[in-house]
Amino acid sequence: AHDEPAPKDDALVRSQAALTRAVGRLPLLVTTYRPALFDAADIVAPVMVCMFSHPAPRLCPIAPQPASRIREELRPDQQLWWYQSCMFHGCDGPPKDRRLATSMTGWASYMIDHSGPRNRAMGVLAFLDRIQGELYFDTLVAWEKDGQPWRDVWRYGGNGDGTFFYPGTRAQVGDEAPLIISSLRLKTLRDGLEDHALLTLVAARRGRTAAEALGRRLARSGWEITEDSATWTEVHGALLDAASPDATPSGRSTRGAPSDGTPTESPSR
Repeated sequence: AHDEPAPKDDALVRSQAALTRAVGRLPLLVTTYRPALFDAADIVAPVMVCMFSHPAPRLCPIAPQPASRIREELRPDQQLWWYQSCMFHGCDGPPKDRRLATSMTGWASYMIDHSGPRNRAMGVLAFLDRIQGELYFDTLVAWEKDGQPWRDVWRYGGNGDGTFFYPGTRAQVGDEAPLIISSLRLKTLRDGLEDHALLTLVAARRGRTAAEALGRRLARSGWEITEDSATWTEVHGALLDAASPDATPSGRSTRGAPSDGTPTESPSR
């Protein structure tokens, strides 16, 4: 009914929710961080900045609440998801206020300008906070209105916001055209989903405490993410070992290291 509804929109959201439930069992997702509207949804999806406290000025309009606290407000049959938004980097570009800019430092992010570990971290964070799903608003936004994704993916204050694919035209790929080309960020996101799967498997085989200890070497909160690629490589190897039925959770691996960034996707601004 309404994305990120304000209090004035609550009646509309509740009305639409009632109509939808009247015609059948269709899960309803509401993008809200306000507990007053949680009961209207089957899937509650707050923006992630409203789920982690930060020492700098807060980005969330209300005091952030951790996932564990939000979950206490939900019914057993409700799910808790989350999502990134331009609030992470400034919807009109980097803010001029230095203190506000500090608030935007370090967050998990799918922007081209940000590092591989930050592009990858959502899987680990979702495991640590027991998040059941992630919402993302678009994957082709830079294609709209005759857009030129190879030249410009600057949207909503960030390079690559809402764009994960590029058009494989004859000019780019020759006779292989037409096809869709995945961004390096999408492939790094895929690695993050593998991290989540491995952590879940380790938790089942070695216990959640062991899995969380490995996960926290990579991320402590939504804005505290290990930037060292070597650590990601080491932890990935440890996860593979710990997930194996007959191996101890130790050792190193050269698989799965995120890049220090996504240099082939040149910042367009």
